[in-house]
Amino acid sequence: KKACWREKVGCMCEEEVIRNAMENRAIPKDMVAAAKYIPQNNKLTFTQKKARCKQCVIYNEHQKHKYRLYLAVLNIGYLAFAVIFWIPLTSLTNMLVHDMESAYKGLTYKDAGLEKMLNASTIPFTGLLQAAILLIVFTYCLKTLEYLIFKLKV
Repeated sequence: KKACWREKVGCMCEEEVIRNAMENRAIPKDMVAAAKYIPQNNKLTFTQKKARCKQCVIYNEHQKHKYRLYLAVLNIGYLAFAVIFWIPLTSLTNMLVHDMESAYKGLTYKDAGLEKMLNASTIPFTGLLQAAILLIVFTYCLKTLEYLIFKLKV
């Protein structure tokens, strides 16, 4: 009933386990009697057992299920973060845009009518910029989650 990677004994797909399955040997229902069917490979080091588990189809399927669970948690958590901190992030984005405007004001073409029309505070530029930044950060959060689950196999 326990997963092989939790037993830290190596892969349940050991040669002996596969041979028993091919010979149609049934594992007894009694827990004590069934315990002897758990492979105890003392020839492999812990690192070798870990490497086998990371290549195991069953373990990788477990990782997919874990990824789906954490993905749902990440989506809900990030959405909650964006909603709760929307106003402070808006003021931070407005400050960023204002600082950028003042820094580049001397470098751009000056036309009073055009400057008034393109003022960042009159159009929803800061909201779009903030949404874009939040989307980029969310993308990197997803990439980090994928790296942790599928590469590092945490």
